[in-house]
Amino acid sequence: MNTTAGRGNNPELQRMVTVDGEEYKIVTFGPTKAFTLAARLTKFIGEPLASMAGAVGSEQKAAEMLPLAVKSLCNNLDEDAVLSLIKELLNSVSQRNKMLDFEQHFQGRLGHMIKLVGKVVEVQFADFFSELGGSLAEAMEKVKA
Repeated sequence: MNTTAGRGNNPELQRMVTVDGEEYKIVTFGPTKAFTLAARLTKFIGEPLASMAGAVGSEQKAAEMLPLAVKSLCNNLDEDAVLSLIKELLNSVSQRNKMLDFEQHFQGRLGHMIKLVGKVVEVQFADFFSELGGSLAEAMEKVKA
């Protein structure tokens, strides 16, 4: 089910990305879906979030930590939970105005899939994790003082 219906025609709600020379369009999730997925991700990527806290004040550094967060996600969940979350994240992606056929598009290309998931996480959640990292860093500074 495409949860981004109606959002794909608004250029402010989409972003083009390139992964391994292939162009994709990522349509941002609505706030409810985005927050729900961000909360699920946060439960599983606490370690990279702590690193992101150290990147406070630099959205670029925080965004660089997102691939590590995706790796942590893949290392810390059981296969069914990872696959379900990955498919949900990739539901926001299209290529040449067509939704991806998960099985066909990524057959023999799991590394490419992980790179694309990293881009999706960056587009969908960079500001959320950057702010969360900033809040963590502020809290850590208060504890040190």
